[in-house]
Formats: sequence, structure tokens, C-alpha cells
Amino acid sequence: MVAIPGATFTMGDNGAPEEDERPEHRVALLGFCLDRTEVTVGAYRDCVKNGRCAAPTDRHAIGFENPRECTWTLERDELPMSCVTFTEAQAYCADRGARLPTEEEWELAARGVDRRPFPWGSREPVGRACWNRRQDGPCRVAESRGDVSPYGVLDLGGSMQELTSTPLCRYDGSAPCAPWMPVAVRGGAWSSAEPDLLRATRRIAESRGTRATYLGFRCAKGQPPAAHVWEPDVTAMCRCFQEAYGQPSCAVEAAEIAIVHADHDCVRSHASDCGRMVACSRGEPDAAPVCLPGFRNVGAAGFCAPACSRDEDCPPGGECYQDEGACLSSE
Repeated sequence: MVAIPGATFTMGDNGAPEEDERPEHRVALLGFCLDRTEVTVGAYRDCVKNGRCAAPTDRHAIGFENPRECTWTLERDELPMSCVTFTEAQAYCADRGARLPTEEEWELAARGVDRRPFPWGSREPVGRACWNRRQDGPCRVAESRGDVSPYGVLDLGGSMQELTSTPLCRYDGSAPCAPWMPVAVRGGAWSSAEPDLLRATRRIAESRGTRATYLGFRCAKGQPPAAHVWEPDVTAMCRCFQEAYGQPSCAVEAAEIAIVHADHDCVRSHASDCGRMVACSRGEPDAAPVCLPGFRNVGAAGFCAPACSRDEDCPPGGECYQDEGACLSSE
């Protein structure tokens, strides 16, 4: 790991083309440590072999390039790990006594305090970073020695886009923000075809369940900045669903992305009866919904559905899934 000294720096870029990067604002951080390179396939494989990490899958993995293989399936230990979900990345870092970096930490490590556009400075990335390789695939970690930040951290410009622990929220506070929103992903990737995509202030959102051939991570240590705790109530959830979908009640089902894109103040969970459900009530991003009597949580972090022991217990159009002990739609 590389020690990043505490600093007050300017985050964001008023001249950036994307609104999410504006406005510039001052951020003060304590010192922390960050992996010098992205987590490799070999390091993640060791964690899986020891039974402490989940083996990833390439099922439902996304990518915009050819080939589309996840690095895990290529069996090359020196490649950066890809196709890992937010939760799997968190678990790997926790096994090392570490955590995912915050978005603020990532940008400080990439830019330092001089507001440079790229980790290496102001020159474009030709010959410096791992990018524009859609036909060739990812590079080995630390292969691109020109992609180095002021603190000696490698591959923050290209190689893999990287997960952070921070929900992607507007800097200007113009839109509601909640911990179950998609997380901020930083940096460019080996598949990025434009230099602009490697800028150190660029930020995009990814769902916590995303697996992508261009998405990797690294770990950090140190005391992270204090996170705000949200405590939504059932009434707010009801209103959210009603406004987003025009429904007279909360009798709707919607996946996380559909909810978030419809209204950023929405809960991340499904709901079949908002009056009998509380989700993420503790404000914890990965907290499973807390279901009140008569309802069961479906999955580790799923949604609330009517409890049952037989099909006759379920509403019309539903059937009882015995392993879940809950009614699910049969349509």
C-alpha cells in the first residue's frame, strides 16, 4: 500500500463537460493508505481458495468490447480482477482488514493537490496508460508505468474503472441522495476509447450488483470520512412509489435501477405493501429490508413478500416458494 498524507484539496472541475463533476469544492481528508495497484486475479483467487471470498461468475457480466471475457476466466493471475460486484469487492477488502476507498480518497490519490486533469499530469494518455484496447483486452497491473499519480499509485487513469464506497450524489446537493443509490465509479478503463474518459474528476454511477469486464477495484486503510445516516420512514417510501409510478398505492414491484432512475429519493427495494414494510431503515447501504409481521424478506438483500406455508396463503397470481417461505408472483 501507498501512504497518502492528509490534505485539503479541490475536488471536481468547473470546466468538466458533465454536471456530476461540478461545482469544484474544497475537501479535507485525514491520511490513509491505498493499494498501489488494483487487486489482481491472483490475489482474489487466493481469497477464494481459502474460502473467504465468493468465486465470481461471468453470468450477466456486461462489456462494450471484444473480447468480453472477465479476467477471472482468463486464468492470468497478473491481470486486474474484473466482474466483481460491490459486495464481493467489499468482502475481499474486509478480509484484508481494509475497505473500499471513498470517492474523495480516490480523487485525492489520483490528483494530489494541484488539480491536474490526469494522474500523471496534463498530457493526454497516449503511451502512458492502458486504454483504447477493445480488441486486445486488459493489461497486466503496473504494466503502464506512465500511469502514476503524484503519490506513486498506479493505473488510476486507465486499466480498470474502480469501485468506491460512496453513493454517486450531486456535488451541489440539487438532487436527493441516499445510501442505496448506485455507487461512484472512478477512472478510465482498458476499453475506454477517448482520452476524456481517463480524467481524474470523471465519475459515473454503477449499480451495486453490476459485473463488468471493465470494472475492478483496490482497497484502502484508515479512518474514512464520516458518512451521513439516512432514516427513511414508510410514509416517505409510499410517497416515493406513488410519485414515481403514478400508482394509487404501493402495490408495485420495481428493480433497484428502475426506482433510482425514476426518482433519486426512492428506496432500493421492491415493495408489495408499503404499510407493512420498512427497508434500509438504519440507513445502511447493504441492509436487507426489515419486514414487519406477515411478511418475509426474500433473499439476502431483497424485498418483502407475504409470508406463506402453502400456495393457498398467497394472493391471486402468486405461489408459495417453500425455500423462501414467501409468496412470489407466478407470472
